[in-house]
Amino acid sequence: MIDRYHVTSLDFDIENTNLDGYSETATRRAQAVAKLIANGKAKNKGKDDTSHDLTISLTLPADAKGLTTQGMQTVNAFLDAGVTLSTVNLMTMDFNVASTSITQSTLIKSSLNAAHAQYKTLLYSRGKLFSDHQVWELLGATVLIGQNDTKNEYFTLDNAREINTFALETSLGHLSMWSLNRDQQCGENYTNTNTLKTFCSGMKQTDGEFATTLGSGFRGTPGTLVDFDNARWNSSQQAYPTWEPDVLYKQGDKVIWNGNIYESLGNNENKQPDSAEEGPNAPWRIIGPVL
Repeated sequence: MIDRYHVTSLDFDIENTNLDGYSETATRRAQAVAKLIANGKAKNKGKDDTSHDLTISLTLPADAKGLTTQGMQTVNAFLDAGVTLSTVNLMTMDFNVASTSITQSTLIKSSLNAAHAQYKTLLYSRGKLFSDHQVWELLGATVLIGQNDTKNEYFTLDNAREINTFALETSLGHLSMWSLNRDQQCGENYTNTNTLKTFCSGMKQTDGEFATTLGSGFRGTPGTLVDFDNARWNSSQQAYPTWEPDVLYKQGDKVIWNGNIYESLGNNENKQPDSAEEGPNAPWRIIGPVL
């Protein structure tokens, strides 16, 4: 199939019973994909044009707290097999929360922010060097437009505008919806809009309005991570001072520590930049290498 249709990217939608974490099946699947990539590179060896190299993305279930435990295990299984993932795409839908109490756009942003922290921590533990911007480029979201599977849970056009703005501000790498054939208003004969339908959204809209709204100005591009070992720096060419323990740093101050640039997230002193402390009270965030 890949050879016949000149396929350059594959997405694996892994959910329900197939989302089995570190199982033997999951490991074999990841190893098979790694072999598929290697075979493709062997065929392209010596060619200047690398545009035909196969890229791999994963589409995984999510909730308001980000990727599920089994979803993270699936990502790990692919990374263990040596697969470079172009995108980890979250299915940000069916949160089982009535939209009258909290909007889906709020839940989606919560999910993506949590996944960003999850993936950043995972990649850092594997010796990958990155900025927040780079990690956002490696993430994606797929929304379920209009009525969701749960009664009174829906994704509106206002939600679409809000998620489009969020995607542009964060440099999200991928944004899609389920599905194009639902991107139209239901006919007059369908009065029960609290039930998900495969051919209309259940929302008052013009044809294709969700796609137009979500895609406005969006040009998602998967990011690229750099290995720690490839980063080099020269202390005589530092743009920022080296971190010192007895200096009081203010919010926005930047320092260099172990070849990386860090930004202070608030007033702090004696807080080593590469400490394990994370979350809302973290003293520093990594920006990237000094190259």
